[in-house]
Amino acid sequence: MTPANAPAASGPGDVSAASPARVRRAGGDGARRARPWTWWTRSIVFAVLVVGFPAIVILLTPGRPSLRRRAESEAQSRLRRLRDAIQAWEARFGAYPPSRLTAGTTEGPEATPFRVQPPNSNNEGIEALYLALARTGLLPPESASLATNTDGDVIAGGEGESPLLEFRDPWDNPYVYFVAADYAAALRDPPSYVTASGEGVTPRPRLDPAGAVRRPASYQLFSMGMDGEPNTDDDLSVEDLGGADPTDRSSLGGGRGG
Repeated sequence: MTPANAPAASGPGDVSAASPARVRRAGGDGARRARPWTWWTRSIVFAVLVVGFPAIVILLTPGRPSLRRRAESEAQSRLRRLRDAIQAWEARFGAYPPSRLTAGTTEGPEATPFRVQPPNSNNEGIEALYLALARTGLLPPESASLATNTDGDVIAGGEGESPLLEFRDPWDNPYVYFVAADYAAALRDPPSYVTASGEGVTPRPRLDPAGAVRRPASYQLFSMGMDGEPNTDDDLSVEDLGGADPTDRSSLGGGRGG
């Protein structure tokens, strides 16, 4: 017979019979499993967020230095091809390609009247340059791949409609073009250009630090740069290619902005 005050017999599932030490160990193991965030774990996560994330952003952003340098180099390469085509035009016709779209223009052979649809004057300078070179067979190689139509207009004429194209820079914005005869009017009333994002901007002819217009005897051709804003420090101009324009007696050097 078992005494009334004797401890009950313990079995495999009898928790009350476990020793105090075993209970403490079980509780301790559970507590450790419930607290995974130790001080060193928090330190590692903090370091990744503070140091690693900005590094990843820098590596992936389109504006990182190496990508920007490549884009600027490509922008200058396109400027060089356009400069050569403009010089070929000047050698043939004794003048620079126009920077205005005039119905029935007489520059170049086989010029015919045309209408811009919808009627607008956006991107007029660079559109006039593309059209002039296209009509005279002087387009640079691979011009089709370097063209855009940010304002979406077409030429309406006797042969149907065709896109009124612009030369684009590596950021998909149209290059800006002025011929010297149009400098004064463009400074008084800057033309409207439409960027790849659909934003309207108003470029002006570039000025030197003294406030005089650059390349006064020939033309200006420039990219609005990575920021897509004209007349800022990141603009890339035909002047920046180095060397004087042999047809420009002003012999002005390079430089950005203005």
